[in-house]
This record gives sequence, structure tokens and C-alpha cells, in this order.
Amino acid sequence: MLDCEFTTPLNYTGSPPADGEPFAFSEMSCNSDFFQKYENIENGGLFYTQKTISYGDMLVLTFLILFFCAGVFKILWNFNFKDWNAKI
Repeated sequence: MLDCEFTTPLNYTGSPPADGEPFAFSEMSCNSDFFQKYENIENGGLFYTQKTISYGDMLVLTFLILFFCAGVFKILWNFNFKDWNAKI
């Protein structure tokens, strides 16, 4: 669960809103056991990643690893055993 606290409400002009005026929060602070916060030092960008992996992620990774290994095996097989006399 991502627990966030929103602060500093501002209106569309960037000043504090009057009573009943629409506003949006300009700052937030979040804490969680399931998400990891990363901050880009160069431009101040923030993003969060999950600390866990789902079954769908495992399935996709399994297929990607299998296809990668099959491709490497095919390249090595063709390099070693196909048209061997042309490589001399």
C-alpha cells in the first residue's frame, strides 16, 4: 500500500486558493513497504518501482530468456557447423 500525504494546495495561477476555489496539490510525500522511490538528481524527477515480481512478469521473463538462449545457440551452432570450409 502506498501511503501519500499531499500538501501545499495551489490554484491555477500558482497562488493559495480562496475558499471554494478549485485547487490542486503541488507537493506529495509517499511511504510504502512494496514500492521503492528513485529520484533523478539531474532534473529532480521521481518515480516508484514495485519491490515484488508478479506471475505475469515471471512468465514474460521466462519466454524472453528461452528465446535469447535459443538465438545464441543457433548463432553458435551455425558458426561452428554450417559451411565450415568457407570460414578458413
